[in-house]
Amino acid sequence: MSVNVKPLIDAGFDLKSLKKWNTHDGGGYTFTLTHHGKSVAEVLEEGHGGEIRVNWLGLRWDGSLMPGLSPADTKKAMLAQAAKTAFDAIVKAAPEFESHGMKLTVDKGILLEGLLTYTEVQKLCKTKTVFRLPENPNADRVLNAPFDAKVRAYILQKWPTAIILNENPFA
Repeated sequence: MSVNVKPLIDAGFDLKSLKKWNTHDGGGYTFTLTHHGKSVAEVLEEGHGGEIRVNWLGLRWDGSLMPGLSPADTKKAMLAQAAKTAFDAIVKAAPEFESHGMKLTVDKGILLEGLLTYTEVQKLCKTKTVFRLPENPNADRVLNAPFDAKVRAYILQKWPTAIILNENPFA
């Protein structure tokens, strides 16, 4: 993974209810962004080259609470507002990173793509072994075998510089 999502994970962000689909321009997806286990936003990537949309629950475009919310919805919106503040601070503090030889500034879309990638890799790591090579850090390789000492030895014998994501998920 190119962008560091560890600050997001450490701050309690995760995703659930991922749905993906194919488009002419690649693929799109939607998921619910959670903060400390509570739903705080709906994320949508339509897959047609536009910006990733983040709809914070109960919030207007400027981050203020929508008027006329019920008490229960106001409570959810206040959780979303706190999560948005934390999320925006993580985006602002994220250092530039390199991808395909270019320096990129982290924005909400890049960070959410990184969170999605991290989540998918962690799911793979439950039943398979995932690694990457330093000379191609944007391409994960997957062995169809659960990670253990024998698989680790095999990978490091064949690819001594391999970074095994089962051991180091934020590499």
